[in-house]
Amino acid sequence: MWIYVVIGVFIIILVYAVILFNSFSSVDAYYSIYDKTIGQYNNLPAEAGDYEIYALKYDISDKHLEIHKFKYSYK
Repeated sequence: MWIYVVIGVFIIILVYAVILFNSFSSVDAYYSIYDKTIGQYNNLPAEAGDYEIYALKYDISDKHLEIHKFKYSYK
């Protein structure tokens, strides 16, 4: 499941991911967030805790996939 451009299901994590990718101006890209801890894409966790998050960006023009892994403490 991909999110087109910068508008996403949960903006806080998505904006953090876009900052990681350093690409607010990239309109030819798909973004997706995978929470490995709960095994779901583009959803906030139901309860507080520490989560392992993977931020993915696919650049359509360059046909390039970037993946960043980080820990997210949800309260």
